[in-house]
Amino acid sequence: MDIIPQLGELMQNAIRNSQQWQMERVAGETTTDCVTTIIPEDKNADISITLLVGRRAGMQSLKVLKQKLVWSSVLGHLEL
Repeated sequence: MDIIPQLGELMQNAIRNSQQWQMERVAGETTTDCVTTIIPEDKNADISITLLVGRRAGMQSLKVLKQKLVWSSVLGHLEL
């Protein structure tokens, strides 16, 4: 997939455009809750990383990544 090299800058910009990031910077935080990591006990399983990003930048990222939006009826959120 030729998009992989672009993910670094794309995701960095998307995170920095989030409300969470902005609140943390105003509060003088040196860390962020914009990145959540789930590590399974099974050492052979993949790790899941969730990013909290700004809406506009996130939507742009979805277009670049060619992902399709799907409504989640249970949560009232968009899922991929």
